[in-house]
Amino acid sequence: MISPPPRSMPNPVAPYIASGSAQAFELFRRASREIAGYPELLASRGVRVDEIRTPADLARIPPMTKEDIAHLRAPATTVARGRELPTMWVTSSGTSGRPTYWPRGLASLAQGEELFDRLFGARTSTGSGNTLVVVCFAMGTWTGGTYALLGLVGTRARGRDISVVTPGIDLDAALDAMATLGPLYDKVVLAGYPPYVRDVLDRAPEHVLRQNIHLFVGGESTSETWRDYVLKRIGRVTEPARVLAGYGSSDTGFVGCETSLTVAVRRAARTDHALATALFGRCAGDHTTMPTLVEYDPELCFVQTDVDGYLLFTLDGITPLIRYRVNDRGEVIDSDRFAETLRSTGHRDLADIVPPGVGYLLMYGRTDVAAIYCSANIYPDPIRAALYDSTVSEFLSGKFILDTIGDDHGRDTLRLRVEARQGTASDTVPVDRVRAVVVDSLIRTNSEYRILHERLGATAEPVIVTEPFGTAEFTPGIKHREVGTTG
Repeated sequence: MISPPPRSMPNPVAPYIASGSAQAFELFRRASREIAGYPELLASRGVRVDEIRTPADLARIPPMTKEDIAHLRAPATTVARGRELPTMWVTSSGTSGRPTYWPRGLASLAQGEELFDRLFGARTSTGSGNTLVVVCFAMGTWTGGTYALLGLVGTRARGRDISVVTPGIDLDAALDAMATLGPLYDKVVLAGYPPYVRDVLDRAPEHVLRQNIHLFVGGESTSETWRDYVLKRIGRVTEPARVLAGYGSSDTGFVGCETSLTVAVRRAARTDHALATALFGRCAGDHTTMPTLVEYDPELCFVQTDVDGYLLFTLDGITPLIRYRVNDRGEVIDSDRFAETLRSTGHRDLADIVPPGVGYLLMYGRTDVAAIYCSANIYPDPIRAALYDSTVSEFLSGKFILDTIGDDHGRDTLRLRVEARQGTASDTVPVDRVRAVVVDSLIRTNSEYRILHERLGATAEPVIVTEPFGTAEFTPGIKHREVGTTG
């Protein structure tokens, strides 16, 4: 995981964006009237509703958690008479335990439609010509596929020339749709989880890869090394904005998306120390695990941070979320400050195209998904980036499971199971090379692990276990847990 800038350092990223605060304040006032138990929840934490008088007072409201929402909104009360009936129910993927059911109403579905419409707008490279979108997020009750489907279909009413096909996580069906339907369209957008998108591209024949392909990914962070890899697969190495990542969660829905500008800024920061330090509050020396950087609309989703650097979301829904914490750490910055940061670091060409009135969100990583080894938290982001290193990526699919295993004497070992790329025998994967790039990435990005490695040396390095492609825990398309349980 990447740590945010130390709080003792001057932080160039504005902690508060005024745009959207009035809407967020009115949403709080409505929630305090309509959500049974919410005033009592606030009172139990030392805040009375009548003390929140202005938008600036929102910062005094204690964050809400998933447990708070479960307490305030049980399914039985959600469908009670007098309240909005959910249009649909979706579930989280269960990465934090048992899947949670989330109601989606007309407001959240309209927001998804608006954001997908913007995805195909002027600030991305996917806007012109008729388009086939191949939705490869999981369908069923999972939020990714159904939310994307409804949002994309809704853009047709806004004049977008879009057709949708939904193979979900069926790899063969996705490839067949691209091969059969792709030639009928000006462009094909392949949308899905990053490891699955790579599986599709790695299996695609050359005539499919020669199509006018764009990628939209979500569900986990990606590195510029990953973007380089998939751009090479589709033969578009000089067009990085063909690959865009979205940011959101089962709890909040679709919040924001990369644009041509944010991709250009992130890639410039790979080699520009001054830009990386000014924008991300950190050195550009490790470009593989830079924060996710997306544009969002503060009037659709109001984002703040708390004193510990956690992102807090306020947005409308059947149960409004007020300063809701999903355990992602990050920063927010308004368009004026974003443009000034670019201008002051010599990127006037980029500063001149920053649109007014939008927000930018930097997401450093999740804090509730980690393997614990000798009391050190080992987060998946640096490992994910390392496995796309050019020295090992030709052997691996990019999927992995990190856990700790114990022996009969109570000693723990860090274990990293990696999946061989399709067509590659698992026993031909260069495990020493894999271990080296993973350890290097962890040392550079994780201070806890760096200290541990200094003390324990090779003992702190993971045991690498290679698995054949497509075995049970690496089923193609499934958004699997990257951090396993202790064995």
